[in-house]
Amino acid sequence: MRIQDQTFKNEIFERQMLSREGYDNCEFIDCKFSDADLADVSFMECTFRLCDFSMGKLDNAGLKDVHFKGCNFLGVDLSTSSSFLWKASFVDCQMDLTLFTNMNLKGTEFSNCSLKEADFSNADLSAASFDDCDLERAIFQGTNLEKTDFRKAIKYAFDPSVNVLKKTQFSSSGVLGLLTAYDIIVTP
Repeated sequence: MRIQDQTFKNEIFERQMLSREGYDNCEFIDCKFSDADLADVSFMECTFRLCDFSMGKLDNAGLKDVHFKGCNFLGVDLSTSSSFLWKASFVDCQMDLTLFTNMNLKGTEFSNCSLKEADFSNADLSAASFDDCDLERAIFQGTNLEKTDFRKAIKYAFDPSVNVLKKTQFSSSGVLGLLTAYDIIVTP
């Protein structure tokens, strides 16, 4: 039986497994999932606020219409989560060194997130948005960036020739990050 319509506050799930039945329309506030094993756990229409997922294991975890606000994902491999109906949004999250390789992230919203050294290789980020996100040293290689919105993102730098760009949106100051692969010097 799935767990429905419950709120979990200040729970510590570190180094332990959660109920495999799954969670529907639940809210998790200030919970610790660091080093937790979330393998095969399904979350549907859930919200996570101020939760710590650092080094958590999400192998085949289902994230269906899930919202993360103020959460920490330092070093988490989200690419191992289930791709079936995957849909999530991230606001005010710490996501440095997070792996998104080969994921379908169409339309995913990232807002005010730190994504330093995150890896988006071979991911589909079409129509995704990075509002007020720090993408310093983030990896984009073989990534579908059609209609992706980078207008409010900062510190991104990637080679357009190894990614798919069509109607991708950039600010005039941020577009210089597309030239770093060419080892050229641009002066004001």
